[in-house]
Amino acid sequence: GLREDAQFEERYAEYERAHGGKRRTLSPGETIPLKQGSVPLKVTCLASDGKTISRSGPPNSACADLPQAEEDPSDNARSVGIIVQFGNFEFLDLGDLTWEVEARLVCPTNLIGRVDAYQVTHHGLANSSNPVLVRSVQPTVSIINNGPKKGGHPQVFSLLKSVSSIQDIFQGHRNTETGPENNTAPDLIANLGSEEGCSGNLIQLSVSPDARSFTVTNGRNGLSRRYEVQ
Repeated sequence: GLREDAQFEERYAEYERAHGGKRRTLSPGETIPLKQGSVPLKVTCLASDGKTISRSGPPNSACADLPQAEEDPSDNARSVGIIVQFGNFEFLDLGDLTWEVEARLVCPTNLIGRVDAYQVTHHGLANSSNPVLVRSVQPTVSIINNGPKKGGHPQVFSLLKSVSSIQDIFQGHRNTETGPENNTAPDLIANLGSEEGCSGNLIQLSVSPDARSFTVTNGRNGLSRRYEVQ
C-alpha cells in the first residue's frame, strides 16, 4: 500500500496479519536462500529502496541513447527488483521500478546482462521499461502482467515489438483501451474481456529440469511455446 492511499492503514494491518511477523528486508546484491537440486537455483536482489547493485564492467554502448529521466521520489522507485537464475536460465522481474532506477542497472555498465524472460516492469506503464534497459537485457520472451485498463501502454508495447531478440510478447489481459495494433496476438493473451466476470487465466512459465529450455503457456487456450535458454 501507499501512504497516499486512504485505505493504507487498514490494508497494511491486513498485510502484517498475513505474514505473521515473518518478513525479510532485501538489499541490492543479497540472495534468497532456496532449496537446491542438481541444477543451481538462485534469486538475487538487484534493486531495493531506490538503491541498485554495483559492480565494474565494460561500458554499455547502448547508453549513448539513454533518455533523460528525473529522480523519482515515489514508492515505485523503491520497489524490489530481482533476477531468478536456474542454471543458465534467467528471469528478470523489476517490480514497479521507473526509468531513473532502471537506467542505473544498465548504464554506464550493464549489471544484468542478457535474460531469457522479462516480466515487463510496472504492468507495462509508460514510466517504466526504460528503452535502454530492455534493449540491453535482450530478452527472448516478454510477459506483460497488465489489466484490461491498466498497463500495456502503446509506448511500451511498441518498444517491445522493436527489440529484435524478443520472439514473443505474452499479455495477462487484452488492453481494452486501445486497438489490436497495440496488443499482442490474441492467442498469446490470457484474458480477452473486461474486468467484470474475468476468469483470471494465467500465463505460466516452466523451465526444463536441465535448464536448457523453457516453455510459456497461455492458461486460457492451452497454447504453449518452447524456447531455448541463451
